[in-house]
Amino acid sequence: MNSGKCGGLMERAADPSPMQVRVAMVLIRRQWSAEEREWRRFYQEPISQRRREIARARGLRP
Repeated sequence: MNSGKCGGLMERAADPSPMQVRVAMVLIRRQWSAEEREWRRFYQEPISQRRREIARARGLRP
């Protein structure tokens, strides 16, 4: 085992079991959804708010 190299999950386990793969997928998906929630909160809300202001200024929306 080459423990000197900083290898990921796939390098350590050459033939991972379906359970390991499932756990990894769940962890990755959970991390991704958490990041997506952060992204939505920080970026999409202000952008949509800004778009509303621009539309209101142009007289497209009341």
